[in-house]
Parts: sequence; structure tokens; C-alpha cells
Amino acid sequence: MKLYRSTHNSMASSKIFVPRHRRDTTGQNQREGLSAEKRFETLCQRNGWEVVQATRNENYKQHIDCWVNVSEDGKHVGCFSVDVKAAKRVARRDRRNQFTEVQDKLHWVEWTGRSGWPGWVRGKAKWMAFGMCDGSFLMVDRARLESEVEPMIASKRHISPNTQWDCTDGVLWKRRGNKDEMTMVSTPQLCDIPGTWTLRN
Repeated sequence: MKLYRSTHNSMASSKIFVPRHRRDTTGQNQREGLSAEKRFETLCQRNGWEVVQATRNENYKQHIDCWVNVSEDGKHVGCFSVDVKAAKRVARRDRRNQFTEVQDKLHWVEWTGRSGWPGWVRGKAKWMAFGMCDGSFLMVDRARLESEVEPMIASKRHISPNTQWDCTDGVLWKRRGNKDEMTMVSTPQLCDIPGTWTLRN
């Protein structure tokens, strides 16, 4: 496992902070995000790794949720930044208008945020931790993921999807009233990105 070495000296918080989107009227998405971050922290601690929560500025501006300090055999190996993503639904309702379940076959990738700024795949985190339904996390190098999806998006900007289910492999979903742009990639695609590894229970 290659680590991103850092001298992270910011005034980070020990409390997990998960913003709530204004359209998350029930708070369900926020709760799922918080649960995923707590689970990620627990798995790191089981490996003997220290987790330091990012500052709000790092969270909002750089899309970093936490920093992980790794030690092996009592020696500090390195520190890397992580953006944690809970397993998500493709859409709130399916084509039959039924509520959908959280799944981990497809993963949303945010290219542009709702305010028009670069999305989290163009953030500053070293690793993206994609939550899986079995409780593990697929750890993907963010910069490599960005390099994978950028040409997909460039080649498919002319396509206008009808539903979220059409938004794979670079086809962008844009929510009304927001400036965000998102597409989905599959778990096998993430696994094929060099350096991908799994943090397990």
C-alpha cells in the first residue's frame, strides 16, 4: 500500500462532521454518511491506525473527511487524506416508482458540486473510501479515478439522460436547481484502477 506522506498540522477536530444537504429532508442521507465515517474510523483503529478528523475548511473546500496516521511495528509510516463515501442508492425511486435500497454495484462520482465548484473527485483527498454493503471500504486513488472519468465525461457531454439509471460511464446527471454534475461507475471499474485495495472488517 502506497501512502501519501504529509505534515498535517491543521487544527483538526475529533468529532465527525457530515454536512446535511438541503434536499435531505429526512436527514437519512446524513445519517448514512455519518454511519459510514464511523465504520471507517473503527476499521482503521482495528489496524492500529490513528484517525484525525479534518477541519470544516478541509471538508468543504478540499473534500477531505479525515487523515489517517499509519504506524507499523511502532514506527510511523505515513499520513494520508481520505474522503469517505457511504454506499448509495442509484435513485430514490426505481422505474416502477418503488423506493430503492442502498447498493454497491454502482457508485456516484461528483464531477461538479452543487454550487458549481469542482466536485469531490477533483478534490484534494489522496484516497476515496467507497462504502460497500458488507461493511468494507474500497480504497481508490482519487487522482487516478479523476483521470479515468474525465475522458468519459468529455466524450458524452452531448448525451441528455432521461433518468439517473442512464448516468453511467460519463453520462452526467444534473439535478434541477443545482449546478452539480454526476456520473456512475461500477465496482469492477473501480477495482481495475491501479492501486485500489480493500479495507475489510
